[in-house]
Amino acid sequence: MATENKIKLLFVSTLNSVGGHEVLWFETAKIALAKGYQVGICVYENKFSAQRLRPLLHYPNLHLFYKKPLSEWQEVFNRFFNTEFKFISINKRAIKWQPDLTLFTGGTNLPLGNDIKLFAKKDLRFCFVGHNGNDLLWLSDSQSKSLKEVFAKSAMNYFVSQANLNLARMQVISRIDNAEIVRNPFNVAYDNNIPFPDDKCLHFAQVGTYDFEAKGQDILLQVLSLPKWRERNVEINFYGSGVHKNRLKETIKMLGLANVNVCGFCKTEDIWRHNHVLLMPSRHEGLPMAIVEAMLCGRVVVATAVSGNPEVIDDNVTGFLAQSPAVKCFDEAMEKLWQRRIELQSIGQAARNGIKKLVPPNPAEVFLNKLLSNIDCRTDISS
Repeated sequence: MATENKIKLLFVSTLNSVGGHEVLWFETAKIALAKGYQVGICVYENKFSAQRLRPLLHYPNLHLFYKKPLSEWQEVFNRFFNTEFKFISINKRAIKWQPDLTLFTGGTNLPLGNDIKLFAKKDLRFCFVGHNGNDLLWLSDSQSKSLKEVFAKSAMNYFVSQANLNLARMQVISRIDNAEIVRNPFNVAYDNNIPFPDDKCLHFAQVGTYDFEAKGQDILLQVLSLPKWRERNVEINFYGSGVHKNRLKETIKMLGLANVNVCGFCKTEDIWRHNHVLLMPSRHEGLPMAIVEAMLCGRVVVATAVSGNPEVIDDNVTGFLAQSPAVKCFDEAMEKLWQRRIELQSIGQAARNGIKKLVPPNPAEVFLNKLLSNIDCRTDISS
């Protein structure tokens, strides 16, 4: 481990799931620990955090502060009583620890929650990183005003796609000039050489949380139920987990889809040793790690043109975009791919070249440097 550093970085998140929005702060914290920075982590104590934090527990410069879940009546009070006082879940010891900078991670592209509002009110130095942008989420006038103030008080606001920054600007009616775009880490070697599958059957992968509302698996299943896709030599594999695992299985059964498998978790490299194409029928996103990983592996992506997807996929050149999350549109995009299926390997190589121009090989280290630039007593971390 590097020489111990006195700079204190606090990372605040929920860590109540294995979603992609938890990866950036965690990998950044891990690098900061290895470089000797004092790292505080404030999360809920549950099975997800216990499993995820285990590899970090040997660091003497790690400081854990478990959040306190709010009771049902406290949640009701916060929601319905318009008072300055709000119950918070952040561990007060984390505030007394006096971090030089606190990073709040949001599952959405907005700094929701009373913990970050407390930091803004007390003029404590913090940053925000937002992920999933939902254009169906619109706030009341008072909520917009409150979040506008949080964005303004933040030392810097980070977003994983330009589209989600643009959406946040509309949602809170603010330019949010103190904003930057950052990239998520990925779970595959940047310069991997995973061979393209040699199989006459075309294997499609759908990778992500089983969540019909966000990820749109229902859209894909309806496309696959069309007669032409039932007759074609294709196989579709769903990888991941989530609240709609049973719904996914039951819908497949209801539609009588014989060429569809629910595979659960699998190593990224193993997914792309077996599959030719990634299918992402999402209704809203940030910038999916699954898309970046597939493109780094030289695989073609068919995705909806939502959030950050069009920022990394050049339609008909490095992948195929459905103009909206609708069955007709996604079928049209898949059909374009089918008609060019003999070109998949060359399109995949173009996808690999394209994504490397947009995503650095070390996103978490880049992000750590950005965070440290918001501290007056910043030190060089290049060593």
